[in-house]
Amino acid sequence: MDSQVTPMQAGLKTGLVLGLVLCLTSVSMSLLGMVGEQLINTLVSIAVWIGVLYWGMTEFKKANNGLLTLGQGVGLGVIAIAIGAVISTAFMYVYAMYLDPSYFQQILEVSREQMENRGMDEEAIELALSQTRDFFWVGLIFAVIFSIVIGTIVSLIMAAILQKKELDPSERFKDIGN
Repeated sequence: MDSQVTPMQAGLKTGLVLGLVLCLTSVSMSLLGMVGEQLINTLVSIAVWIGVLYWGMTEFKKANNGLLTLGQGVGLGVIAIAIGAVISTAFMYVYAMYLDPSYFQQILEVSREQMENRGMDEEAIELALSQTRDFFWVGLIFAVIFSIVIGTIVSLIMAAILQKKELDPSERFKDIGN
């Protein structure tokens, strides 16, 4: 084979695609008014991860004679998820703070509503919302960490399903003649 693709190269490419798709998905969810739908947003993100990781791993296999080891798949996946998470999280910060500040306001409104439904008093709600404003970026860091942890698990499962190892040369002709 002339040139093989490394897991790092495939992970970078897959991560860039993943980051772009996650950004488009986040904006779409925002435009559809689904800011407070945390479960739906999480499930959509995981579905995007699965789809893009599948694409990235199958592209890697095509470029490497159909071969993908578990380690290569997990490495590719973790790199892709980390890059995709950083890109999409950085984008969401810029989007919420500068491009569409109403998005952040929607987050605060949904948070207020949830706290009121739990019976919190006004003073506690205002304190919590103030902390949300002040520490929004911390939440984004946790989102990246969460993405990498869950993405590693998704990558491990995906790589286990898609892996194909090269046969040991002594095994190649084992069944011939039997």
